Amino acid sequence: VGRRAADGVGEVVINGRAFPCRIPSEFSVGSKVFVALRYERVEVVPAGELCAGIEGTLVEENYLGPTLQRTVDLGGLGTILSDTANNGRQTPIGVGSPVCVRWSIDGPTVLAAS
Repeated sequence: VGRRAADGVGEVVINGRAFPCRIPSEFSVGSKVFVALRYERVEVVPAGELCAGIEGTLVEENYLGPTLQRTVDLGGLGTILSDTANNGRQTPIGVGSPVCVRWSIDGPTVLAAS
C-alpha cells in the first residue's frame, strides 16, 4: 500500500507504479497486499481519449455473442483481459491499436498477501 486516506481511498504500488483503489481499514501504508481486478470491471478505450489508466496495445478482440472480450498487452506490467457487454455501442478498436485500460476506484479488491 502506497498511501491510504481515512475514507479508504488510496494507492497500491505494483512494479513501481501507483494505482488508485479503495483500501480496507486493516491495511496501512507499507502493507503487502494482493490486488484482484475482475475482467468485467476493466474498460478498454482508444488511446486518443483521456487516459486515467494504463496505456497498452490491443492484442486480441473476440466477439462472443453478448460479450466483447479484449486482451491488452501492458508491456512490463503483463497482459490484462476486459470482458464487456456487446451492446453495439463500443468504439471499434483494431488489433495492434494503442489503447488505454482503466477502471473505477471501486474496481479492484485489495486482499491480504499470503
